[in-house]
Amino acid sequence: MASQQGAAPVPKSSRTAQQPAVPPAASPAPPAPLAVAELLEVESVQSQAGHLINWAKGTKEYVDHALLKFLSEKQALVSFKVPASVMLVPPLQISAAASGAHLTSFREVMQYDNLQLSFLKTGQYEAAGTVWMLDPPPADTSDTVSISQLDAAMANWTEERLLLSSDHPPSRRYSFDVPLPARVGNTRVAQRMAQGESTVLMATGAPMLAGHALVMALYGAMAEALSAGNSDRAFKLFEAALSVPIRLRLSPDPDACQLASLLFSETVFSACAASGADSFWKLAEKVSRLTKCQKALAENLSIPKLTGVLKCYGITFKGNALTDSHAKALKSPTPFVGNQACAAAYSLAGAFCPELREPALLMRLAQLCKGRAAPPQADKDAVACDSMAFILDCLRVARLTGEAPRGETLSLSKVTGQEKKTPAMAHVLFKKHDVIDYIMHEAALIDKEMVTTVSIFRTPLSIVKRFSASGEKSLAAAFRREETSDTSGLENTFAVPVAEYRDQQGRDAKTQALIDFAWAVWAGHFDEELQELAAQDLQVGAAAFLWHRYFAESTKEMGVKYRALTAACSAGPISAGTAEGAASGVVMGASELQEADQEDLQKTKDLLFSLRRKTVSFVALPSVGGATGAEHSAAQLQKLWEEMRLGHRYAKKKQDVRAFVVSADLFAPNVSKTGVAASLGDPVAVDADRFGRVLDFVLQKRSVHDIVIFLDGRSRSCRKLIEEKEESLAASGAHAVTECWCVYVQPSKEQDSRVPGRMTSFACNSKEVAICSIPKRGAMKVVQRAEFNLRGETTSSATTYTGVPMRLYSELPRMTYETKASILGNAAAGAVRGKRAQKYIDANGHPFSHLEVKPLSFWQRICEHHHITHIVDFTAGSGGLAIAASGAMEYEGVAVNEVHREWLDATLDRCALYMAGRDKNFAQKLGGDDGFVEKVEKYFAGAMMEVRRLLEPVADEEGGDGGGSDPDEE
Repeated sequence: MASQQGAAPVPKSSRTAQQPAVPPAASPAPPAPLAVAELLEVESVQSQAGHLINWAKGTKEYVDHALLKFLSEKQALVSFKVPASVMLVPPLQISAAASGAHLTSFREVMQYDNLQLSFLKTGQYEAAGTVWMLDPPPADTSDTVSISQLDAAMANWTEERLLLSSDHPPSRRYSFDVPLPARVGNTRVAQRMAQGESTVLMATGAPMLAGHALVMALYGAMAEALSAGNSDRAFKLFEAALSVPIRLRLSPDPDACQLASLLFSETVFSACAASGADSFWKLAEKVSRLTKCQKALAENLSIPKLTGVLKCYGITFKGNALTDSHAKALKSPTPFVGNQACAAAYSLAGAFCPELREPALLMRLAQLCKGRAAPPQADKDAVACDSMAFILDCLRVARLTGEAPRGETLSLSKVTGQEKKTPAMAHVLFKKHDVIDYIMHEAALIDKEMVTTVSIFRTPLSIVKRFSASGEKSLAAAFRREETSDTSGLENTFAVPVAEYRDQQGRDAKTQALIDFAWAVWAGHFDEELQELAAQDLQVGAAAFLWHRYFAESTKEMGVKYRALTAACSAGPISAGTAEGAASGVVMGASELQEADQEDLQKTKDLLFSLRRKTVSFVALPSVGGATGAEHSAAQLQKLWEEMRLGHRYAKKKQDVRAFVVSADLFAPNVSKTGVAASLGDPVAVDADRFGRVLDFVLQKRSVHDIVIFLDGRSRSCRKLIEEKEESLAASGAHAVTECWCVYVQPSKEQDSRVPGRMTSFACNSKEVAICSIPKRGAMKVVQRAEFNLRGETTSSATTYTGVPMRLYSELPRMTYETKASILGNAAAGAVRGKRAQKYIDANGHPFSHLEVKPLSFWQRICEHHHITHIVDFTAGSGGLAIAASGAMEYEGVAVNEVHREWLDATLDRCALYMAGRDKNFAQKLGGDDGFVEKVEKYFAGAMMEVRRLLEPVADEEGGDGGGSDPDEE
């Protein structure tokens, strides 16, 4: 490159003789570069330095071309003819100062005679130059620019900075506040441009030792002004670019270059952090390049000796001489500052976490990372660097996702705790990293392709890059707009996209289980357990920790889920599907029928199932946008409502009574939040957000003639959610809201394996509350009560149902592991707390809900007492209400997904076969004619025991689960 002192667009009277004009050369315009704001949002750890350099080169090319075109269009406003190259813009000549004078006004002209004289005396020349003689991209890696530096440098070129420069608008200008070190290889670089001229032409661009961020920011601001057509701002920036103080060094050695860079950093510290002047990481990076410091660090000199070496160089930090504490802090991060991955990670983290610039926090993090690399490891340095990059990335993600809010300082105690005393954020993050590395290694031994699929969940950063709307860009943009919520975090930020990814169809159970476990680790579900393990590590050391032994022996949640993961991986590939052969259920004696009769049997079955589906049917939650499966988003529910037979398409008749039913114990659980509970002493736990959306949707769609029944599933938390909707239940004024209590009779431990092995006072969870909204007009006729009247209830006017026998575990419909995993996820199909319950599950299969207790007769009485004719069930669950309504009422239930709907249809088909064989009027109620009823009675007169246990209690020897009592079980 070549450059000459430039001229600002000021009145011609202040000018001296000008250079002859050269017409601009015609060349295609380069594309406009990314705006700086967009560049800062497109942050990438990989090849970050190269990314910025390429951007700077493209920006310079664009500015050089667009600036000449801009000046040509504004020729009347400038006092010189526009040359063919921006390098030939004439200088701003105001006054000549003596060589070596201290620059105070940016107005000294570079004189050739002064330049030569200065080089002879000191080997250095100071003068006011132009930005055009400097390369914005670093010529080498001696002074790479980071995202945080560029972000801070942009403050110099904002409109606010311009307005603050003067109260007098014509006097406002942008300016560099500090010198920009540069270097000259030899005196021949500086030459006269022409005979008799005193100004200097630089034959090559002067590479900078520091200040690249300032110049790159200026180019970026100029590019934005030119592309936006902002003439005033472009002129001000152009004027600033023509009056830059430059220090030229004659053939400096590497140490002199680094010292000049350090001196520049200290000079710029009072203005901004553009050169990393307040960053201890940047100080360590530059100091580690000094010859004597490199030798001192390599020989591991004592702290006093290292301090002496630093004082010999005269290095300061934030204006103060380096002390022993600084020297001690320098020894720790020095091995990391030269690592490319660590430097890139720190650069990005520093843009959002300014706390990382402090020496104490950096030193402690470096010590923790070195401690993770055991001495016997051959690649211990690589392990330490990987750990440092990991923790820096995690801190950045925590700040972007709001887990570490911007208003909350990442203090030393919070991030690293007290050494060997308090486990803190870094300890837990490292522990999570160890867990994920272990399970990924073990899974790779089984299936390497599976690990590749799950690699998205290897680190928080990989989760951000995969599930954020535009990668990390959207989070960075929200952070800079200060839109990050203080209550957010990794789980809340990515709950929907991760759930969508986890619910994708066609994935085998092994991969799904691995994904669920890895997400649970990063989402914070095991934080308490990991805190305890981290505390143990601080006391006894983590080098000898054996994850396999811990998982095999642990009774805590992480151990249970890991064993479920192991079971899934050991079982081989399992595809999600419907209940096996449910719809084709084998009829007793069918194998002895003639071929013609077997065909007639199949036709009869098909017609029976078809008639059943006309009155009792299920509809699956659709996939809408990013919501799929049991997300219960407003869009899902609205689309579902439009397709439902008893929803939008429902045409009410005078005698019809439609009821909306929501039962908390049958609501699809978020097991990753609530855990797997299978004890009648445990309350039901549901995802409050999803449950609340369903309640709100029901209240929105019910009419003044509809009945609403919300059941809390014996859960206090669910009851509170329902009680919050009481005002909305009675909002129209046409409904009476009442609270109805149901008191169950708990079975014995021998009858039901869900009964706790040890009972304590007030531990029986046997009360359920139903909040009902009933139309006031045309009050329901009171009927006699023949059941559930243990406390003397005589009619349906009573608000209690007492003595209700719980539906036994053995009476619940069952499904295979793969079917439940496809409906509710692998976590829900995992092991449960309770040896007897798990033993029974292993032998007989999984129920939809472990805590379902409402018997079919209870559902029937509820519907009879309120004269219900049509039911919309938003919690179809295992089909209990559907079975109770079959042949008596119109019913439509909401299934979680297509697999759930198919399983419910298969279950109801089996029940239809049984009820058709037991009650000859059942087929007639479904709409069959006399001939069809005769065929049903002929083929299905024999009761199937598999279905019988779903519909009515069997004898003790058949109905008990054989669990017995285990006094050692909690």
